[in-house]
Amino acid sequence: MGLSHSHCLKGTNMDVATKVQNAITKTVEDLGYELVEVTYGYKDKAWQLTAFIYQPEGISLSDCEKVHYAIDDILDELDPTDGAPYNLNVSSLGLDRPILTEKDYIRNMNKEVEVNLKSPVDKKAVLEAVLTGFDDNTVTVRELKTKKEYALDKNNIRLMTQLIKF
Repeated sequence: MGLSHSHCLKGTNMDVATKVQNAITKTVEDLGYELVEVTYGYKDKAWQLTAFIYQPEGISLSDCEKVHYAIDDILDELDPTDGAPYNLNVSSLGLDRPILTEKDYIRNMNKEVEVNLKSPVDKKAVLEAVLTGFDDNTVTVRELKTKKEYALDKNNIRLMTQLIKF
């Protein structure tokens, strides 16, 4: 009786994303960008590994190409998916990206945001406001129309995104 181990067992998608994020953060930062998030999931009939990058001036196609080229070799060596094929994407943040992490909050300070609340405040379920502050539990915003300040409990925020003007 022998024990056999299968090497085909994949870690969870989260493990792949975390592994990759840890492996490429320094390289991305050395190029002058912030690595905001790495995602790994099945989309468009293939596994997609996506690195989201940010810099205050904005991200161009050549920025994405520069990062893609820089991290490609690292990932070949790391083999985060244990040989399973995937597409590597480098992307800028979409405007509809949720504001969740401390870095997201810092990046969006004094910018216009849309806050969707779980429980309405002043009978409002959605606030269009300027993000003026935050701590571990609270987000402070100044409503655009009324200029009223609100200290919102983070647990009451369903979704906060940059305000998109059409």
